[in-house]
Amino acid sequence: MMAVVISAMVGTVTVSGAANLLITGTFTIPLMKKYGYTPEQAGAIEAAAISGGQIMPPIMGMVAFGMAGLTGIPYTHICIMAVIPALIYFLNCGIYVYLLSGKLQIGKAVSGPAISKKKLFLSSLWFLVPFTVIVALLAAGRTVMFVAFWANVSLILLAVLTKKSLTALFKGLVEGAIAGAGIASSVAAVGMIATTFTTSGLGVKMASGIEVWSGGSLFFALLIIWAVCIILGMVGLSLTAYIIVSLFAVPPLVKVGVPFEIAHFFVMYVAVFAFLTPPVAVVALIAARVAQANYIRTAMEAVKTAFAAYILPFAFPYCRLLLLRPVDLKAEILEVLSLVVGLFSLQVAFVGHFIRKCDLLQRAFALTASSLFCMLLFFDKYMLLIPAFALLGITLWLNLRVSNTT
Repeated sequence: MMAVVISAMVGTVTVSGAANLLITGTFTIPLMKKYGYTPEQAGAIEAAAISGGQIMPPIMGMVAFGMAGLTGIPYTHICIMAVIPALIYFLNCGIYVYLLSGKLQIGKAVSGPAISKKKLFLSSLWFLVPFTVIVALLAAGRTVMFVAFWANVSLILLAVLTKKSLTALFKGLVEGAIAGAGIASSVAAVGMIATTFTTSGLGVKMASGIEVWSGGSLFFALLIIWAVCIILGMVGLSLTAYIIVSLFAVPPLVKVGVPFEIAHFFVMYVAVFAFLTPPVAVVALIAARVAQANYIRTAMEAVKTAFAAYILPFAFPYCRLLLLRPVDLKAEILEVLSLVVGLFSLQVAFVGHFIRKCDLLQRAFALTASSLFCMLLFFDKYMLLIPAFALLGITLWLNLRVSNTT
């Protein structure tokens, strides 16, 4: 659970999943393995947790910055829209960890060696100072380039004041410049693709194709766009996937009534988690190496841990409260609660544990209940809650009954 929490906190100040993994995964993964998680499970939990850092305000991943630059939507507005989905995502990861720990009967961890509070405080300054500068300047409405410049200045001043060697700092700045050059090259290449889309009319044709293939259904249009974005993002180029897909995917969504910023947020969100999806799953590959685990099994387990990320985007146009753009507040509060309970039921089915270990029938009931809870968002049929809660209650009753008889 601390791996999830720490990765979420580190994700607020890093824009790289790989960097987050190197910061947190190098000690959380060995500890998880030590206390009973398999290497694949430990790697999957860390891979899912660090992936969430890309959508965790106030410092989100480069895809969010790309969305701000491409659309003109203020970055602070994007951060506000991302708050509730990020909290639900990490809650879902925490539920997975909790249920899995119960299934594996993992007890309380033994306290480790004492840590120097002074040393911990001084090392935390390297995160707290630039983090405070970034949040304060973003809240003041400054541009991203302005914020990045003064965040780097704060690090240099901190290095001077603490009399630390500037070698590591300059090394980090060089690595950042190299990473930035790589992003710039990707964006430049995407610019040529974008020009091809607009001048050849291919973008208009693909947008029309989505309308035809979906038959005018918003859900099927979202499903088609989701599939295309996942395929393009599998290779790890989330920003590229977002820019390309948004060129032809956003217009048909806007045409069927989805607000411009929500349409872009849908594409952005899917693109971020595409690189966690097998068969490529770059983040899972790195986590598997750290955990010394089987790569494919780690990737598949990471998908189960992070499955909320594959469901949440479909809810954005239907329940705009998730992005703090509510239409009917009372109804959408109920829909959000139904979604959270549905995700919990889904993790019960995935993990195979409730109060005790679940058999196949109980997992099937939990999976069906999860589907009914989530369907409420798309159909606005509140009667669905009756069979959904009934199935979840039956699952709990069967689970308790089996545990009592054994």
